[in-house]
Amino acid sequence: MKSLKGITAIILTTVVLLCSFPVSAKIDYKHTDHTDLALTAVTEGIILLKNDNGALPLAKNEKIALFGGGQIYTASTSSGYQIGGGGSGWVSSVLGTPMGPAEALLEAEKLGKVSVYKPLYDAYKADVSYIPDDTMYESAAAFANTAIMFITRFSSEDADISVNEWYLTEAEETMMKKLSDSFEKVVVILNTPSVISTDWSIDGNSLGVETDALLACYMGGQKGGEGMAQILTGDVNPSGKLTHTYARDIYDYPTTQTFLESNIYVDYKEDVYVGYRYFETFANAKDKVAYPFGYGLSYTDFEITSSPVTVLNGKIVLNVTVRNIGAVAGKEVVQVYYSAPQAGTGDAVLSKSAISLATYAKTNLLAPGESQTLTLSYNVSDMASFDDTGKTGKPNSYVLEAGDYGIRVGNSVRNTESAGKYTVNTLTVVSKHERLVATALANRLTYDGSYEDLPVRGDTTSGDTDNGKAENGEIDIDSEIDMNADSYKGITYEDVISGKATLKELVAQMSYAELIGLCYGHEEGIVGGTGSIGFASNMTAEKYGVYSADTADGPAGLRLSGGASVATFWPCATLQASTWNTVLLEEIGKAIGDECLRYNADIWLAPGINIHRNPLCGRNFEYYSEDPVVSGKSAAAVVNGVQAKGVGCAIKHFALNNKEYNRKNSDSRVSEKAMREIYLKGFEIAIEDANPMCVMTAYNLVNGIHASANSELINGILRGEWGYTGLIMSDWNTMPSNLREVAAGNNVKMPNESGDPEALKKAVKDGSLSRETLENNAMLIINTLAKLPDNTIHAKYVNDISAEGMTTISANKYSKKAYQIKFDLVGDSMCASHTEYADEIDGSRGFIEFTVSVNTPGTYLLAMNYATIHNVGAAFRIQINGKNVFGLNSNVSSTGAWDKFEDKMLGEIHLDKGISTVRIQHLSGSGVNYHTLSTMLLEADKPHEHSFDKFEAVDEQYHKLSCECGEEKIEAHRWDDGEIITEATETSEGEIRFTCEECAHTAIEIQPKLPAEPTPEPAKKGIGAKMITVISIVLGAAVIATGATVVTVKIKKTKK
Repeated sequence: MKSLKGITAIILTTVVLLCSFPVSAKIDYKHTDHTDLALTAVTEGIILLKNDNGALPLAKNEKIALFGGGQIYTASTSSGYQIGGGGSGWVSSVLGTPMGPAEALLEAEKLGKVSVYKPLYDAYKADVSYIPDDTMYESAAAFANTAIMFITRFSSEDADISVNEWYLTEAEETMMKKLSDSFEKVVVILNTPSVISTDWSIDGNSLGVETDALLACYMGGQKGGEGMAQILTGDVNPSGKLTHTYARDIYDYPTTQTFLESNIYVDYKEDVYVGYRYFETFANAKDKVAYPFGYGLSYTDFEITSSPVTVLNGKIVLNVTVRNIGAVAGKEVVQVYYSAPQAGTGDAVLSKSAISLATYAKTNLLAPGESQTLTLSYNVSDMASFDDTGKTGKPNSYVLEAGDYGIRVGNSVRNTESAGKYTVNTLTVVSKHERLVATALANRLTYDGSYEDLPVRGDTTSGDTDNGKAENGEIDIDSEIDMNADSYKGITYEDVISGKATLKELVAQMSYAELIGLCYGHEEGIVGGTGSIGFASNMTAEKYGVYSADTADGPAGLRLSGGASVATFWPCATLQASTWNTVLLEEIGKAIGDECLRYNADIWLAPGINIHRNPLCGRNFEYYSEDPVVSGKSAAAVVNGVQAKGVGCAIKHFALNNKEYNRKNSDSRVSEKAMREIYLKGFEIAIEDANPMCVMTAYNLVNGIHASANSELINGILRGEWGYTGLIMSDWNTMPSNLREVAAGNNVKMPNESGDPEALKKAVKDGSLSRETLENNAMLIINTLAKLPDNTIHAKYVNDISAEGMTTISANKYSKKAYQIKFDLVGDSMCASHTEYADEIDGSRGFIEFTVSVNTPGTYLLAMNYATIHNVGAAFRIQINGKNVFGLNSNVSSTGAWDKFEDKMLGEIHLDKGISTVRIQHLSGSGVNYHTLSTMLLEADKPHEHSFDKFEAVDEQYHKLSCECGEEKIEAHRWDDGEIITEATETSEGEIRFTCEECAHTAIEIQPKLPAEPTPEPAKKGIGAKMITVISIVLGAAVIATGATVVTVKIKKTKK
C-alpha cells in the first residue's frame, strides 16, 4: 500500500498533467500545400492552339472584357467555371477556395497587368447565366479592345457527352458573332472535359466569325483559373501540346458512328486507326483536322536539330538539340515518330498507321538563345505490328516486316523532319503468342480504306452468364471447410520475410473460409473511403501478421467522400498529359502519395489509362490521350511518384472501357491487333515502367466476355505474357459473380457487398473451385498487402517516450490497427475512429496499437483525448506487450458530439526500458474517437544492481556471467588446484583435471612421462594460481563442451 506522501505526489502530478492539456489537444500535422505544383501543371498543360495578330500575351495594362459564365467559379457542376469532372474524378474537399479566371485576372489587375471591365464582370458575378444585351456589348467594346470568351462544358462518370454538346450552343454562336463584330481582338478559352468543335476558329469558317487566339484549358482543378490568367498575361509561356486530335466535325472521327450505333455493343471497326492514326493515314481525312495531335504554340520560337539515327543494344537512339531562337523563355516538346512499311509496299501485308509516336521528351525552360540536347531512345521492337490473322505466315505474333522504317523528329505529328531510317531485311518475329480474347468483330478498316472480314469467335457469350448470389446461410459448410487446425503451423508473414518459411507455406495453413474471405472487399477502413482489401477478421489478420489495405478514389487527387479529407484538386488527367512532362507528373504522383499517407489511404484508385477513342466518352477527362505511348508514359510517371511514397496505385480500367452509357453491359468488339497495339499498350507500358501494385478491371465486356471475368485477358495476357504479379481487383459492383471473377484470375471483387462467400464455399464443396486456385489467389493478395503502408510504414513507427514533461502520440502514428478503426479529419489533424457497428461481436474486436521506445523505465500516467456520443462502461482495455493492464479507468462519458474532444486520465502503467507496445483493445461495439494518447513519467525505476549469478563457459580461457536483466560480462576461468587422475610413469603420461570454481568448466593437463633416471618427483598441482600460459589443443583429441563436460587438451605449464 502506498504511503500518504506517495499518493499525494501522484495526485499533484495528475493535476499538473491535467492543467498541461489544452481543452482539445491538437497535433502539429498540417496539410502540405501542393498548390504551387498544381499551378505549374496547369500552366505547362494549357495549349495555345491559335495566336494571330499578336493577341497573346496581353499587353501590360491591356483593357479586356470577359464574356461567359465560365469566368466565375460557383462550385456548381451545371454553371460557371468547371474545375473537374464528376464521379470518382471529383475531389470532395480542397485546400482553400478555387479562384475563377475572372477573379485571377482581377488579382493581376492589382499588379498593373490588365484592366478588366467591371460592369460586365459584376453582371456575371451576380448571375453566371447572364446574357449581355446590345448596350452591354457596346459599352464593353468602348472600354476594351480585347474580348475574352469562356466556353464551358461538364461531363461525369456513368454518362456520355451528347452530340449537341460538341457544337456551340445558339447562345454561344450569337455571342461569338457579336464579339467578332465588336472587338479588335477575340480570345476564346475552352474549359471542357474533352474535345469540342473548334471549326469556328479556322479562317473562312461557316459561322463567319473571326477569332484571334484560342486556348485549350480543359479542367484545371483548383488552380486552373490562376493558370489561365498567368498564360494570358504572359507570366508563363504556354508549352502544352495536344494529346488528341481536334477534328472539324464530330462525324469526321471514324469512331463516332459506332460509338452512337448501339447501347449494348461498340464495334471497333476503325481498328488501329484511332485519332491521328486515321487522319494521317487516309488522304481524304487530312483536311478534316482543325488542330493535329502533338500540336501547341508558344510565345517564342524553337529550332530543333536531330543527330542521325543510331542503333544501340536493340534501341533507336537520337540526340536532339533544341534552341530557343525567340525573344522570351520557353519550353519545347520533342516528339519522335516512325513510319513502318505499309501493306502493299514491298513484301509488307499488314495494315498500319502512316505514322506513330515512338517517344518524346520536354526541355527545361530555355532562355532566348539557350539550347539543350536531349537523348531519346526506344526499342526497335516497339515498331512491330501484331499479325492476328496469319497474313505474314506468323499468326498471333508481333513482327517487323521487311522494309525501311522512317524515323522523324518534330514538335507535332504534322511538323517533323526525317532523322533517318532503320531497315529490316527480312520478316522478323519479335514475339510469338497464343490466340487470346479472340475477336467478336465481323470486319475492320484496312490501310486502303476497304474493310476486311475477320475470323469471329464462335460463341462470344460462352461462360459469361451470372451464377447469381447464394442466399446467406444457404450453404452448410462443414468443419473441413471452416477449420484448419491440422494444417496450421503458426507461420506468420514475418517468418516469410525472415526466410524461415515461404509464402506458399503461409497460405497452406489457411482454412477454406479464410482463403475465401480474401476474395472480396470489406467495409472501408477510412472515413469516406471506398472499401478495404484483406482479412475482415482482426483475429485472422493478427494470426498471420497481414493487415488490410484501404482504397480511395480518384484520378484528380485523393477523394474521400463527405469532406473526410482536404486534398489538392489536380488538373484533370488530360491536362496533365498535355504537359508532355513526365518529370512533372512524377512529382504530382509524389504529392498525391503524401496526401494518401496523411489520410491512411493505402491504395489510390488511379490513374486511368483508357484511350480517347471518341470525344463523346463522358470520362475522357480521367484519361490521358488517344495515343497509347502518351497514356502509358504519363501513367507510369504518376505511378512511380505515388508508389515512391509507399502507397499503391490501381491503374484502370483494364480494358477497353471507352464508353460510359450502359458500361456494365456494353460489349467492346475489337480485333486482337487493335486491342494489343492500341488499347492494351498503355497498360503494358505502365506495368513495364512502373509496376503498379494493383490493376482494376473494367465493367464492360471484351469480345463477348466481361473484362473482370475474362481469363484470357487476365491470366493469358496480363499475367501470362506481361508477367504481372500484383493484385487485380474488379471495379465496384461489376456484373459477373464473385466465383467467375476469382476463377478468371480477378483476385478481389469490390466492394464488400459484392462478395459472395456462400457461393464460393459451395463451389469448393462441389469441386468447381480448387484449393490451388484459392491459395494462388491468396498469395497474390498477401504479397501486395505486405508492401502497403499498414504493413511497412506504420509497422515501423516507433514513438519515443520522454521522461521530461508530457509525450503526446498522434493517433496516426499507430503500428497496427483493426479494419474497424477508421481515420477522420479533426481540424488540421486526424483522429482514429472506432465507429459504431451493428455486429457487436465484430465491432468489439477493434483495436489500435502503438509501438513506443522507453529510455527511462518507470511508472507513467496514461491519458487520452477522445470524443463520443455514448456513455459506456468498460469501453476498452489497455494492453502493454499483449498483457492486460488492470485498474485503469476505461469508462467513457459522452462528450456531446463526435468532434468535441475531451481529455481523460486512464491511470498508471509501467513501461520497461526498450521497445513496448501499447494497445487500445475494444470491449464494446460503441464508437469512440481517439485523437491522442499522452504519457508523463511519475516515478522512474530505481537503478538496477546487477547480480551476476549465472555462469556459462565460452572457451578454455573465459566464461560468461549473466544477470537476470540480460546484462552480461566475460571473465577468465578461476581454476582449482587440480586433481590427479593418472600418475605419470616412465612408460606413460599422466593426467590432472582442473575445474573452474565458478562455472565448473574442466580442462585436462597432460603430464609428460617420467625420465628413467633419476626417479622423478611427484606431479605438482596448482594450475589456478600458476596460470596457464600456452594451451595446445591436440587435433582430433580435443572435446569442446560447456558446463562440466570434460575437455581433453595437452597443457604446458610454467616451471616454478
